[in-house]
Amino acid sequence: MEPQTPVDKRVQACLPVICRKWNLQGMPHLLALVNQFLGPPPRTVAQVCKMNAPILLQRILALDELEPAYSVKKYPEFRHWQFNEGMRNAIRGGYLEVVELLLVSFPSFKVSLEVANAAAIYGRLEIMKLLFTHQATTVARAGINVDQDADNADIIDDPHADFARSSGLVGSALEHGHLELAQWLLPRVDRVSPSWLHAALKSGNLEAVHWVYALPCRYGDPSGVTEAAVQGGNVEILKWLLDHFVGFVDMNVVVSCGHFDTIEWVLTVHRSKCFGLKRAAVEAAGRGRLDIVRFLRRHYQFEAGNPGAIDSAAQHGHLELVQWLHENTTWGCTEAAMDAAAGNGHLDVVKWLHQNRTEGCSKAAMDIAAGNGHLNVVKWLNENRSEGCTAVAIEVAANNGFDDVVIWLIEYQRPTCFPSVRAMDLAAIEGRLKTVQLLAESGMTCTRAAMDGAAANGHLNVVKWLHENRNEGCTTKAMDEAARNGQFEMVQWLHLNRTESCSDAAIRLAVRYGHLDVVRFLREKVHANFVGRYGLVNAMDTAHFDAVVYVCLELGGDIVGALLDFSPTTGHLIGLELRLDISSDSSSEGSSTDMAYGDASSYSETDEMEVDEDEDQDTDWYYAVAIGRCRGIFTRLGDALKHSRGFSYATFKKFPTFDEAHEFLSQYGLRVDHGYHHSGGSRLCGSGDFPDPLHPSSMVAFCGGSALRNGEPDCDAAYACIFPHKRVWDVVQCVGGPWPTSNRAEYLAALSALERANIEDKYKSKVLFIYSDSKLLVDSMSKWIYKWRNNGWRTVNGTDVQNRDILEKLMAAQGNRRVQWCRVKAHTGGRYWEAFLNEIAGDQARAKARES
Repeated sequence: MEPQTPVDKRVQACLPVICRKWNLQGMPHLLALVNQFLGPPPRTVAQVCKMNAPILLQRILALDELEPAYSVKKYPEFRHWQFNEGMRNAIRGGYLEVVELLLVSFPSFKVSLEVANAAAIYGRLEIMKLLFTHQATTVARAGINVDQDADNADIIDDPHADFARSSGLVGSALEHGHLELAQWLLPRVDRVSPSWLHAALKSGNLEAVHWVYALPCRYGDPSGVTEAAVQGGNVEILKWLLDHFVGFVDMNVVVSCGHFDTIEWVLTVHRSKCFGLKRAAVEAAGRGRLDIVRFLRRHYQFEAGNPGAIDSAAQHGHLELVQWLHENTTWGCTEAAMDAAAGNGHLDVVKWLHQNRTEGCSKAAMDIAAGNGHLNVVKWLNENRSEGCTAVAIEVAANNGFDDVVIWLIEYQRPTCFPSVRAMDLAAIEGRLKTVQLLAESGMTCTRAAMDGAAANGHLNVVKWLHENRNEGCTTKAMDEAARNGQFEMVQWLHLNRTESCSDAAIRLAVRYGHLDVVRFLREKVHANFVGRYGLVNAMDTAHFDAVVYVCLELGGDIVGALLDFSPTTGHLIGLELRLDISSDSSSEGSSTDMAYGDASSYSETDEMEVDEDEDQDTDWYYAVAIGRCRGIFTRLGDALKHSRGFSYATFKKFPTFDEAHEFLSQYGLRVDHGYHHSGGSRLCGSGDFPDPLHPSSMVAFCGGSALRNGEPDCDAAYACIFPHKRVWDVVQCVGGPWPTSNRAEYLAALSALERANIEDKYKSKVLFIYSDSKLLVDSMSKWIYKWRNNGWRTVNGTDVQNRDILEKLMAAQGNRRVQWCRVKAHTGGRYWEAFLNEIAGDQARAKARES
């Protein structure tokens, strides 16, 4: 390193004063002296904006300008990321001076909707005024001639950039209690939105509710308005709303809040606006609120039975309430009452139902009780009931480590439990060595999934025991998953003691999740390959910068070009800039037809590629999807887009010949089979990329929804999500709200599937197959949802998208998970397996809707 030029001691003495008091923006010579004396700052623009340090921010911005042309900090995408991150951080802290400095330093950048929304959420009125002024100036500058204006070279196309007319800003300000800001924004937005009333109600600000209600707006369906007031717990707002607004109240929601006075007032004064009384009684029973159940029963006679009330009370162990309902109503119950009570260990309720009711129970009673470790309940059911159990009992008991239950089941329910091989597998996966030994001593067997799962979770004692005492062995998945989870000791042991080794996925997974010790071991001992630059993509996707540096050094070559080729938003490049000293000019070699879609990717320069998926265009081209939900080669652009949109860093490229597409995919380690055709019509290669949905290890869900009197205020709706390979995950629920519809039920069923998949497969390594007979659901998730989002949740006709709240949750839950949305033809009589399971889901949804 060259020695620094000595700085005059007078300058040194003045530095503290200069740095605290003076604005150095207009004195580059003095700023250069300061930078020379202090050296490069250790923080980035985004970090400094959290500190409210405008002088330090000036230094960093000035130093960035001195960077060489090949520096990452010179890339427009990186500069745009710095600007947005810095703005968000400054707005959170309310640092007006920092915001002003950023706007002056990046005059050509448009403010994104996300940044403006942050100002609305935090109530920054003065900052919001600055943003509007900056936006108007930027748009005017860009309108002159962007191509000839060098100052506009950094303008980035951002679908959320034009925020100035967005009504969502007012909604955000209202929801967080900033009425003054909302009033300032009103004349500047394009329309009054019905959602504003919801937002004002959530804030609990009665003044804001009055202001919004006085605006000229037709609020239409009042469904969620009163519900929002109830959930906000503000009785005064609810009373005002029902007195002034023709709304409806879901009593199920009111009861869930537990305010008896509110319940009594609503039913006494506004009985005609109330619905869902049967569901409300079930909710109250489940919460043990005998006072509310008595009130509902005394004043409102239900036309038909309400078996869900006793079922719910029994499930939660409210014996007194069960007895009262039995003696004072004719509602009855179902076998689910004893099943749920047994599963939760409420033996007193189980005994009472056995002696006083005739519905009985099912095998699920002992299965669930065993899985939750309630041995006393299991023994009682065995002695007093004849239903018995299934193999699920010992499987879930072993999985949860209840050895006393396992021992008892082996002794007393051996004929039922013995055929199971999953019990030992599940116990091994959870690391329960004692349970594994008990099952092995009883004569039970396991599969290779036992050692695979134990290795993945780092249970070395279990792996060693299986290795020494069993002959099932394992697969390459053992080391692959151990590498993914950073189980360095496990990877070493498997390499030294087993012969299966690993697949190419092991090192890519280790890179992706930043386990450098595992990466180095695999490179040195197993001689694993990165398979081109795919390992680099994995590392960038999760921002493990040390892994990025290691892979770059291993691969060599055009590092920055590689990063920009695969990660065009460069939000992660800041870590690389702080760790690498890149001294050679680099540029991306990506073709103009490279496509990237998703929340963290940018759009291609080629707008002609953006077409409707339903149109068969460019049939002479081959579209190779290298990173996406379903990887392979497609002959229709729409199919490639379907598997790319919403997937971070999704990448595909079009080629004139199949061989060129094949060569492109081979760089990512994808095997190609020219003879393979996808059932959707155009996928030509990548066999093995998606597993067989019929295989027991696959993650498969069938979704169904049903609505009786669809669209009417007293509609009863429910949904079912069936997992054929894992029935204990099944979800069957009623749909809340005043106007539940079959479409909403279908969306909720799919949401349940995604949420369960994210719980059971938190690393999103498995493909999730979702089957439904709803064309709306399949098309929404595979074609339209990201277009709706980018269009402000409006359809092509300009109308608001229905069920937006559920769709936003679906989009968030799907994220980067590889999901195959499959349409099933309904009402075919179950002539093939998809139709058979689809009908089961539909039947369960209809049955639940009738119960409600």
